[in-house]
Amino acid sequence: MYRLDPDTIVKVYASPESLPLIENERKMAKMAFVHGIPTAISYDIVKVGDSYGSMFELPKAKTMNDLLSAEPEKAEALIRQFVDVMKTIHAVSLDPGTLPSAANELKTTRIRHTRENIDSLLDQVDSLILE
Repeated sequence: MYRLDPDTIVKVYASPESLPLIENERKMAKMAFVHGIPTAISYDIVKVGDSYGSMFELPKAKTMNDLLSAEPEKAEALIRQFVDVMKTIHAVSLDPGTLPSAANELKTTRIRHTRENIDSLLDQVDSLILE
């Protein structure tokens, strides 16, 4: 993430093949926003060297920790506000297949990670066995 100016940030993706990922992220963020879920929406895609990035308006927001630290006496009201946002998120109903399966995404990530690191993993297993 890079701040371009006081109002703009760019999220740069390391891979030059990240364009489909960025476009999908924009689509998902827009879908969330349309369903009442507060989210930052990318308003442009930019080329950064050999990679790509998403441009966002910098949200004028504070973290829950910042808010609670600054005004601990408002904890109950802040927690209620947080719970209301969670209820909004969990009340969204989409047609089956609209979003990718989180379980399938996790499996795919684990399989890819295992394939990329199999030699290192086998070396670790060998050292444990030989101890």
